[in-house]
Amino acid sequence: MNAPVAVVREIQAPIHARKSSIRETRALDPMPIVQVNLAPGLNLDFRSLRCYVELFRVPDEPTQSNTEFTYYAEHGSALGRDNFPVFALYRTRHPQQSNMGTVLHRIGNHLFYEQSHETHLLKGIAIAEPVTGVHNVQFVFPGLGVLQSGKYVLRYNVHDIVTGRHLASCFGAPFQVMSASNFPGMGSTTPLTNSLAPLHIPGVRRRN
Repeated sequence: MNAPVAVVREIQAPIHARKSSIRETRALDPMPIVQVNLAPGLNLDFRSLRCYVELFRVPDEPTQSNTEFTYYAEHGSALGRDNFPVFALYRTRHPQQSNMGTVLHRIGNHLFYEQSHETHLLKGIAIAEPVTGVHNVQFVFPGLGVLQSGKYVLRYNVHDIVTGRHLASCFGAPFQVMSASNFPGMGSTTPLTNSLAPLHIPGVRRRN
């Protein structure tokens, strides 16, 4: 088996966010940051790398069964609230669903398939260029929000725009999106965010 040419991992995970609206983005807090490690000797200009994110829903209460799995998939062709596709939680005893493809990731007994993503619920810029001025390749997403309340994870995908080659993917940690009445407020900026503030990245700033 060939060694991966790159590995991406989430080095700062969002914890929560206030639900965004069509007119206003409520950024994930803290902002998501990922780091990419390239294989030694890889002939690649890191400036041609891009990272884009996908959004996957996580059930609030995971199944406790040892033999049953859950997954989200689009439910019919009708549109739900805000004219978004409706996704329903399904249960199965067979994780390799022939109509869903390969399992990308799992949290407990909850499965994530390619068709499970609800990236249409993201609000803001979902693709990032590499940060310059740091010792490794990092991507930050300072203005990313979610349009519906719920529990979610992000999937990060890194590719080279020159060759069109997909290099690496990873899932992040779960976070919660809440209504305004339930949201406790934004926290102070993290040490990692503070370290990036002097680089003048749009949307990255210190917050007391």
